[in-house]
Amino acid sequence: MRARAEATTDFKKTTSNENDITKLLKVIKQIIFCNEMVKFLRHALRNAHWHFNAFEQSHTATPNKYLDSFDNCVDVIIYSGGEIGLDPDMIKLAEADIGVKYTEGTDDQKFKIHAAAKELYLATCFFLGADKHQYGRLIKNTENMNQYPKTISAAHSLLLNYKQDPRYLIKMVGGFIDGIAFETSTTEKNKKIKTI
Repeated sequence: MRARAEATTDFKKTTSNENDITKLLKVIKQIIFCNEMVKFLRHALRNAHWHFNAFEQSHTATPNKYLDSFDNCVDVIIYSGGEIGLDPDMIKLAEADIGVKYTEGTDDQKFKIHAAAKELYLATCFFLGADKHQYGRLIKNTENMNQYPKTISAAHSLLLNYKQDPRYLIKMVGGFIDGIAFETSTTEKNKKIKTI
């Protein structure tokens, strides 16, 4: 890990002039989450975006652990110099929420539009990346009603407070086996199983 950290340009910047522990921790976090030695910033950024886009909640992760891992993926993109959620369509959605066109806004309003677009995008990514076995019905219902959460905290709260309808729990665990199995035995050596 030390060799990987020393190969990055950010590590050279941290050790040359100042002993900034925060920057060093960012380099370590980037190495851990990208899992590859990267010498070029564009390579690190591409890997960070790939990990973010492929990231989903595991079956065993709680919503809190999922949120922590999600935030780590986002942090790695930001540490690599990337941006998230600033696509033109996301900017238009944020403009509609704030009520100001990006091109006509002040610097403060442009900052708010960027922040709102990023939050909308991250909330959608977080929500849609949730475990499909646990939250599939919630995701489908939200998709049908077109009422996606607008913030990450709202999406997290939605996952935390979601209660599965007991009628559909059998599908999560597995279905019943069709038919009934009977075992008949005439002797211990000769066991036969018949399925109806």
